[in-house]
Amino acid sequence: MRPETDEWLAPLIAAANHSAIDVPAVVLRASMSAAEADDPAVDRLARTAPAGARLSGIDWVRFGQLQRHELGWETTYPACPGFPERRHLA
Repeated sequence: MRPETDEWLAPLIAAANHSAIDVPAVVLRASMSAAEADDPAVDRLARTAPAGARLSGIDWVRFGQLQRHELGWETTYPACPGFPERRHLA
């Protein structure tokens, strides 16, 4: 996980842990198959996994966006991490 994502998720996770949000359900909603992941490490795992193995991962930005929605923070918290390559889009 990129440091920007970790920093962005920390307040969301802390708030969710003190709420009635069903965090495991949000994790499931943010999950995807390894085939959908754009991650070299996941790609390597998928290629070396036994035949028939089902690999999945979590889209952490999607997870954060779902948490943000569940917390009602859509207008008060950034929609995504502050990646340097996205700063020119602000």
